[in-house]
Amino acid sequence: LDKEGESTIVVRDAQLRILAEITFTLCRFNQQRTLFIGGLQGAANDVPHEIIQQATKACHGLFPKRIVMEALCQFAQVFQAEQIIAVSNDAHVYRSWRYMDKKTQMHADYDAFWESLGGERIKGNYYALPLAIARKSESEIASKKRAEYRRRYALLDSVVEQVPVTFKR
Repeated sequence: LDKEGESTIVVRDAQLRILAEITFTLCRFNQQRTLFIGGLQGAANDVPHEIIQQATKACHGLFPKRIVMEALCQFAQVFQAEQIIAVSNDAHVYRSWRYMDKKTQMHADYDAFWESLGGERIKGNYYALPLAIARKSESEIASKKRAEYRRRYALLDSVVEQVPVTFKR
């Protein structure tokens, strides 16, 4: 991920295996203080899929990539980013001609993930992402799922509280 940004936020399990990581740079983009996402990765190929499933279950249905995104949004707030911009599939560094023959191929669909978070494609093959990820209101959640969503949102709230303490300006 060293070509995708200057900093990385990582979600690990209790055995310190990487489950998700996001690489980014704080910069100025279109005259605004910007958190620019250059890469998002899940667990390595040697991490069994069951580990991701267990982590998702332990996090009340939240995928590790969603948790790392929530942490990133809070990081952006701590550092007063005015916008979050993410690279699209087409603009990713590993899509350039110099990496075509190498083993650094992309497997993830960035575009679909950014869109699932409310991201909108903008000029330059990038995505403008919301500064905060929207949460469903209780009325939008089926009654049999509300307890799970309360636990899920409590977990996300703990992430929101921890990030400013961890990353002080």
